Amino acid sequence: MIIYNDLTALILENVNKYYTYEQDFYRKRGIKFPPNNWMKFKNGDTPLETMRSLRVSKMMNDLFTPYELMLISLAQTEYYISNIKLEMNFLTFFNIYKKKELNKWLIEHPEKVVGEISWHYDADGNQEKRFLKISIDGTKMEMKFISTKNEEIPAGRLNRLEWIKNNVEFLK
Repeated sequence: MIIYNDLTALILENVNKYYTYEQDFYRKRGIKFPPNNWMKFKNGDTPLETMRSLRVSKMMNDLFTPYELMLISLAQTEYYISNIKLEMNFLTFFNIYKKKELNKWLIEHPEKVVGEISWHYDADGNQEKRFLKISIDGTKMEMKFISTKNEEIPAGRLNRLEWIKNNVEFLK
């Protein structure tokens, strides 16, 4: 994966998506930012290239599944080779790219797509915001989404699959 400045914005967006407070993320073991250094990172004063590789790796692995990390690499290649970067930022492009991949799963493997509710944990071991982990059963292919729709995600494999099919546009 090539480290572009877009990854910083992607990290910050996902921290806000999966954690109630930023400190719940940046205080985690292996990431550990003092508050003033976290602010420098947020403001762009500390680029990812100058940070310890272990810290960057921990941040990426906490926020993204291995499959999503692969999608980030593919999306970066497509984004920087094409002229799409003139029309939208990488965050928007990656969200669209990820939804296209989910739609492809729903068309090619409709009976194997599974959605489950999961949580991240903060530095103290407390549960954070819940999210929907969608995967293809029997594989390591999984992606995480947050629903922007203000309704409860139903229980049960078939009910949840039907809900995912009908609400892909509300996932981010």
